[in-house]
Amino acid sequence: MRARLRLRRSDRRAALCASRCDFLFYWVHRGLHANGWLYRTIHKQHHEFTAPFALAAVYSHPVEFILADLLPFTAGFLIFRPHISFVFRSEEHT
Repeated sequence: MRARLRLRRSDRRAALCASRCDFLFYWVHRGLHANGWLYRTIHKQHHEFTAPFALAAVYSHPVEFILADLLPFTAGFLIFRPHISFVFRSEEHT
């Protein structure tokens, strides 16, 4: 029974981690669209592709990569500290 409780806590932390990542990414991405200067100088590079494909999602300015991709992704892990298996599962889906 104790193992089941740990699994449930781990699942809860994993869900919180994923939702934190999505929340932070959404607001940073929205901010890059809302501010004209940020859009022109940083985010526009991401929209240079006219046909959508997987690599276009990660094609970005280095500042955007840090603010919109790296920080939201790692913030969830630093705050909620999910089980290490979640790290590998989440990388498969990114």
